[in-house]
Amino acid sequence: MPKPVAVEGDTQAETSTQKLKADSNQTGSWQLIKLEVMTGMKVSAGGKKVEVTAMASWMYAGGTTGSPPVPVPPVPDMAQLQGSSTILTDSGMAILLDGDEAAGSVDGDNKIVVTASQKILHTD
Repeated sequence: MPKPVAVEGDTQAETSTQKLKADSNQTGSWQLIKLEVMTGMKVSAGGKKVEVTAMASWMYAGGTTGSPPVPVPPVPDMAQLQGSSTILTDSGMAILLDGDEAAGSVDGDNKIVVTASQKILHTD
């Protein structure tokens, strides 16, 4: 079934609410550090370029562990999302599609998710 392609602004990062097991007082949290989304150079829909790849990074900060309590060292997490292999490409690069997602390597609830805002341009 054809899926709509992602255009500028369709790819977002979701930040986990899970706590690290090492965070014994459960006061730390994940924070989004950066979301970078790369757009194509030629294909567009509704005046917006298609998205071809995304990379996000998060950091778990805060909380304590041990006795006596000591701060939990910061824990980095990251995810990378590549476009799906389809017949439609932009300058040889696969395009992100509605429903594509990638989970963080440390906490699977840190995610990059694609929700296509346009329904005109789609691919198989």
